[in-house]
Amino acid sequence: MKPWRRNEFRVQLWLSLLFVASRLCFYASGVRFDTSSLQYGWQLLDLPLLQHDLVASLWYQHGQPPLFNLFVALMAKLGLATPSGFALVFAGLGLFLCLGIHSILRNLGVPRPTPSAAALVFCVNPSVILYENWLFYTYPIAVLLLLSTLFLHRVCKQGQRTDMAILLCLLSTCVLTRSLFHLVWLVLICALGTFLLSRNRRFWFLCGTCAVAVCASVYAKNALLFGVPSSSSWLGLSLARMTLQRVPPDELEELIARGTLSAQARIRPFSSLLEHPGHALAPPGSHIVLSARQTGSGSPNFNHWAYLNISRQYRQDSVALIRARPEIYLRSVGAAWEVFCTPPSGYTFLQPNRAHIKRYESLFSRFVLGARSGQAEPDGNVLTSEHIRSRFCYIWALLVALSLPWAVYRGFVGLRSKEGQSDRAHGIVLLFLAANALFIALIGNAFELGENQRFRMLAEPLLYCLVVTCLAACWRRAWPWLLRLRTCFSRGATVAGP
Repeated sequence: MKPWRRNEFRVQLWLSLLFVASRLCFYASGVRFDTSSLQYGWQLLDLPLLQHDLVASLWYQHGQPPLFNLFVALMAKLGLATPSGFALVFAGLGLFLCLGIHSILRNLGVPRPTPSAAALVFCVNPSVILYENWLFYTYPIAVLLLLSTLFLHRVCKQGQRTDMAILLCLLSTCVLTRSLFHLVWLVLICALGTFLLSRNRRFWFLCGTCAVAVCASVYAKNALLFGVPSSSSWLGLSLARMTLQRVPPDELEELIARGTLSAQARIRPFSSLLEHPGHALAPPGSHIVLSARQTGSGSPNFNHWAYLNISRQYRQDSVALIRARPEIYLRSVGAAWEVFCTPPSGYTFLQPNRAHIKRYESLFSRFVLGARSGQAEPDGNVLTSEHIRSRFCYIWALLVALSLPWAVYRGFVGLRSKEGQSDRAHGIVLLFLAANALFIALIGNAFELGENQRFRMLAEPLLYCLVVTCLAACWRRAWPWLLRLRTCFSRGATVAGP
């Protein structure tokens, strides 16, 4: 083994040991893996259906992409659908996240020991701890995006076919797990790769075509069966939160009386079918995932056939309201950005574990992220504008606002560089990090209000790598000047001495 490889192996070994030690410390503080989403999670089908009728259940699911339900089903079939089984898998993802951040920062030229220290600091972030111990797709997608960045650098620098296949598998998994990552997102990445890569372009094009075809099959299935050419049918329900739910009651009645909105606009989005008596029936002979009004735990079944028409009507009403009163939608987008800039650890469903590290989370939010208040949520669990602003991460927002333009500039400089393949790979990776972070923020905050800090967790590792790389580059530029200033002051002190 070459010396530099041996040193890198030692660093990764120490990182792994420290990662395990940190998880044992948080376990000792009371943090446990939370599988309550198996009962209340809207995105998950009933576990008995996944265990005993998997293929048909996934085939008739229209509310979500299929892979997260498939993952839970496989865990159940292996007898690992327990808190300890899921905890082991998610801890493994956390280790990949830690080592991935270290590798990406090293690849981007951040000098030692900064990559190791930065990886450890990120992995003891309270948000990382809380999402790592919660059964939901947010944490796996965040890790997959980071690993995609790592393999993108390998593809750009070495152009090996194996790395290309792994990269496209990671990207396809994101599309088939989280509806935010639309098929168009994957198509754009594949198209840009065809033009930007210098090696094995034909192989990249063929593999990219296969990846797009696999993801497009889910879109085609939903279009043929449900008339929804997407991986999720809930767009109208989400958009109604940002529009119809934000209209004052008297003004809403006036718009309904004028015929601008339908009577359904009075009903809160994501309400049970009891609130929609005219839509409660499914076609005869429908599968249980389409006909059951409630899940096994008693929660509304938002995969019911009726929600297809309900979501379409909400979408039509939301578009009509945006045309009639665009300022309402724009205020909602502004509120979504405010929530997005609060710590991801403040998400409501993380409360059971957050209670065990409340003091630590509060101190981290105030002194690392720059929030004015460390309190995760006010009394009564009702978020107010003042509370959101008190949790706004001012320091982190400033660092991100400075790092993103720098990353875009350095990315295009790297693309135009003729000094070697390494600079070009650095440029592509920086642009990939910045573009995906912006994509998550812009699209997520344009169509959702209320869970935006959870969306931010998807982009958190990407933004962190950008911020650390930018700060390291600024330090390299500033260090010679600092040495000159110190030399000048030393000389001045010598001359002024006795």
